[in-house]
Amino acid sequence: KRRNCQSTTWRCSQRSKNTNCGATVRQLGDLYLPGPLEHVHQPTPGAEIVASIVHVAKTIAQENPFQSAGAIITDLIRENIPVDEPCTALPNIDTLAHNANYHRRKQRPLNL
Repeated sequence: KRRNCQSTTWRCSQRSKNTNCGATVRQLGDLYLPGPLEHVHQPTPGAEIVASIVHVAKTIAQENPFQSAGAIITDLIRENIPVDEPCTALPNIDTLAHNANYHRRKQRPLNL
């Protein structure tokens, strides 16, 4: 993500040793304009569901500071991902729990 006073440029997050996707989108307020390069990879199945789970997990973690982040993630996965369809986009549950806890840290008081 690159930001200036008028717009924000979003880059594709698919970057690895084998794939470096240069696709971009320019955001002007509520208007999104595609960049000059197309994606060089296939879409990741289940990425939209995972993004939704991550967002909801962070929100629930902030609202319920004493609930286990692992339990929050496990419940969301059970509710949103069908058992008969594997979701290859889903990161490790420990990683998702760590991210929820990291987001929750901003609300904790400083130890003095």
